[in-house]
Amino acid sequence: MHPILAHREKFGLYLVAWLILGFLITTLAVLSDRFDWLFALSFSVPVTLLYAFVGLSAYYLCRAFPLDRGKLFQLILVFTFVSIVSSAIWILFCKWWYWLLNQIVQAHAQTEISDALITILFGVGVVLYILSVSVHYLMIEFEKVSRAERREYELRLLAQDAELKSLRAQIDPHFLFNSLNSISSLTAADPVGARKMTLLLADFLRKSLNLASKNKITLGEEIELGSNFLDIEKTRFAERLQVTYDCDSACSSLFVPPLILQPLIENAIKHGIANLVQGGAIVIQTKRLGSRVRISVENPVDKEAPIKAGTRLGLENVRKRLTTSYADEARMDIIATDTRFKVEIFLPAEEI
Repeated sequence: MHPILAHREKFGLYLVAWLILGFLITTLAVLSDRFDWLFALSFSVPVTLLYAFVGLSAYYLCRAFPLDRGKLFQLILVFTFVSIVSSAIWILFCKWWYWLLNQIVQAHAQTEISDALITILFGVGVVLYILSVSVHYLMIEFEKVSRAERREYELRLLAQDAELKSLRAQIDPHFLFNSLNSISSLTAADPVGARKMTLLLADFLRKSLNLASKNKITLGEEIELGSNFLDIEKTRFAERLQVTYDCDSACSSLFVPPLILQPLIENAIKHGIANLVQGGAIVIQTKRLGSRVRISVENPVDKEAPIKAGTRLGLENVRKRLTTSYADEARMDIIATDTRFKVEIFLPAEEI
């Protein structure tokens, strides 16, 4: 459909512009043929509005003859011919309308419009049609740019979604293997414990798969998922693993990317608690800071323990996901000492 006719606002502005032209033609009629103003308006406004609809046809010609440097001469010939024909047809209507209007009101003795006004109107018709062609070419090019920008935006979103899915798939699955090994060990020594761990693992996997399919979940859901993960690990580490929660209730309903906390907890266990004979406590904190939210995971470390390969993989995964989801609006800070390791994430506080 024609882009002007398809939008009421654009069509209204288009008619207003042509009405202004109608008033200008009214002035020409008064000055050239000494029409009185009422007769001039009755003559000029209808013929101008008719030509406004003739000008809309330029859109379809512009679509049929797209801009091409190699065919510029052809385009000039085509639109010069069409503008002359359109203006000539318009002049015939102007003559007929003048005659009919003059018969109705009998305002003028002469039954035909003057040659001077005809010449002016013909020139105006040619110019207006050429202007209409130019405007429609601009509209078509603007449509192309808009479509290209929308397509680029859609492709960017698809690429972002693919990257996020790829990053989620990279979340270290070692805990699953470790859990299955622990279940296997418990089967003979502690069948009840093995059954409990199996149920916890199944519940965690079900929830994580469900939540991971979403773009954003509430921080409360993310904390609960992290707690489920820790319950599984507690079966392995028993009293060696302690957890302290310091969560701001104002943060529970805020939206965050799914599985953003689990790699941090897994990193705290794998590179912290697992290296300590006596174990230790992981501290999970959330805090609302105005328009931002801070999430932190802190754990003790053994300064004598060697640095294991892959220590930074989980953290780098989280950092990339933050960049993909929030660009420069989110950041991750690492605070490390001889005895403590802390990761802080700062995100925009997205309300429900």
